[in-house]
Amino acid sequence: MVNASLFPTAHHPKYNSTYTNANKSSRAWIYAACLVLAGGAGLAYYRIKVEKTKKLLMSKPLKERILNAQKEIKNGNYKEGYILYHAALEISSCPQSRPADRNKQAFITDQIANLAFMMENYTEAENMFKRTMNMMIASGTPQDDNAMIEISLKLSNIYESKGMDKAAEIGYKWCIATAEKNCNGLEYSLDSNVLLGVAQESLGIFYYRRQNLEQAKMYLESALTAAKRTIGSDSPQVAVIHNHLNLVYLECKDYEAAEAHIKLAIENGKLQDEKSQLAVYLVNYGFLHLKKGDVTEATNCLAQVKELKNIHPTEELNQNIKKLDIFIGKFNE
Repeated sequence: MVNASLFPTAHHPKYNSTYTNANKSSRAWIYAACLVLAGGAGLAYYRIKVEKTKKLLMSKPLKERILNAQKEIKNGNYKEGYILYHAALEISSCPQSRPADRNKQAFITDQIANLAFMMENYTEAENMFKRTMNMMIASGTPQDDNAMIEISLKLSNIYESKGMDKAAEIGYKWCIATAEKNCNGLEYSLDSNVLLGVAQESLGIFYYRRQNLEQAKMYLESALTAAKRTIGSDSPQVAVIHNHLNLVYLECKDYEAAEAHIKLAIENGKLQDEKSQLAVYLVNYGFLHLKKGDVTEATNCLAQVKELKNIHPTEELNQNIKKLDIFIGKFNE
């Protein structure tokens, strides 16, 4: 059972790197997938449930702030949206506010939590996720509800970032077990199946980082199956999971399996309009070729990266492109 009071304060979450030997990490797709804010940047797998108020109308000030916040977020102005949602929370939390305004508190705190996470204010994000969870429990939301799984998944990831490995592992396993139970209901639930895959990938990445490679393979392969079934093989997120599996098999020195997965990631990346992820996969394929001693193919991968258009490389990707270039140069000396 989920108990929000059990969640301690945490710090900066860290995630898997695009470079197989890098210690520096970047955010995993899990949160982008779950966030209402994801928009065109990812897949909004699940939107938190809030009590519907068909007969009760929000006050005009609250409605204006929520609409303006959503407009700012749509335009990429997260800080402005964050400020407006805080103003909305003040209105909805006021004892004299309308019932419809008060009923919006869980929705608003969830939005603030997601925005705080995106702006790397992880302490507030965690506190707001807890607050949202407590309000949902108080309003009668079942503890095995998909929204509770989503929040628990985010909180488990924050524990991992703090080095609370046992709490993180327990949290991930709870999310998987609860999502599995929901998937076995009388009616098929797309949300439950997607969350199951997200939780499986989270735990797979957790084990990969701790070099528990057999467990990492098991959970990531399960996540891949779930993703193909729920969002389709052409989804860019499926390519991300293939890339994760490439890294795991590379660590296992199973170069054949690693190559099979990175090839599928690259094929998928070529289908997408934005090519930054394709660049990541090509760089990783280049490193795989170097591991095999094939400098010619590694050089070919680097050349393909340099020819790509419509990419917006992160600092990490730029560094890894440079590293690949340097290593190829050393092989050619």
